[in-house]
Amino acid sequence: MEYLNLKSEYNDIKIEMDEAIHKVLDSGCFVGGEEVDKFEKEVATYCKTKYAISLSSGTDALFLSLIAIDVRGKEVITTPFTFVATAGAIVRAGGIPVFVDINENDFNIDTDKIEEKITQNTKAILPVHLFGKPCNMSKIMRLAKKYSIYVVEDAAQAFGSKNYDGKKIGSVGTIGAFSFYPTKNLACYGDGGMVVTNNKDLADKILLLKNHGSSPKSRYNSITVGTNSRLDSIQAAILRIKLKHLKKQIDRRRENAKYYSVYLNQLFFAKSSYNQYTIRIKNRKKLRVNFPYQIYYPKPIYLMKAFEYLGYEKGDFPVTEKASEEVISLPLLITREKQDYVVRQLRDKI
Repeated sequence: MEYLNLKSEYNDIKIEMDEAIHKVLDSGCFVGGEEVDKFEKEVATYCKTKYAISLSSGTDALFLSLIAIDVRGKEVITTPFTFVATAGAIVRAGGIPVFVDINENDFNIDTDKIEEKITQNTKAILPVHLFGKPCNMSKIMRLAKKYSIYVVEDAAQAFGSKNYDGKKIGSVGTIGAFSFYPTKNLACYGDGGMVVTNNKDLADKILLLKNHGSSPKSRYNSITVGTNSRLDSIQAAILRIKLKHLKKQIDRRRENAKYYSVYLNQLFFAKSSYNQYTIRIKNRKKLRVNFPYQIYYPKPIYLMKAFEYLGYEKGDFPVTEKASEEVISLPLLITREKQDYVVRQLRDKI
């Protein structure tokens, strides 16, 4: 069996990226400009949305989306098992996080438990496509339509994943928020983010918010109070190159994820872009293996000191708490030989 020649593939891409970086340096245009405009159009085409707005981070993509739909004093339903930025963006935008426990199988929000948390004060549902695995968006969108509420997809880890009807994740809800942090499938050389939507009013609001509340026609006359959340041209140039190679990388991730799934007796999610490959280890504290792994996430958000004021307690979300004690994410972009090594060490520990 052939092993993946990752080094040569990376070097091929690196040459293209270096050329793109030097092109930006030679142009003298470091914020906005041609590279950013082209990247936004390419992402909109990729996601099949009308609008794509580049931003300085995935966190800002969530934050400005929530500002745009105006969640001040309103409840936003989300998962407690995610990176802290999800709940942090809700709070910073003036909203109230309302947590729903997760599904045992995919670590995503349990869609069967969402409706009981919807109240007259609910403004949005914020599902997180954790590790690249798509949430049950069909059910979420039915609930959103029934109660006339927004859906903001936290797709930070899911660029390239698909919903079960074939739509790209991020394009299903009212707004989709992506991150291009270096650990993501589509990654830049620093921070970067993107919002996609088919709603012109929300797109226009986010365009204003990302640029101190001003438009190109009123540069020094802010219409609203905004912030500086622009993607720089060098990052856009890098991301344009990587976007061309993304399918190949996602295919590789899925192939390796499928291999793990077969030999570790795990569920395989064909629509996932597999930003991480995450499994459970029942006695993780005693785990002793000779390969690198990560833990995403060791503590539920509602048990963090920053969110004590919400009034949740240990035991409120038992599936989340169990997952936080058991999950590990395995190395994914490695050769088949190294995967076999990982499998041999884990087979009797799952």
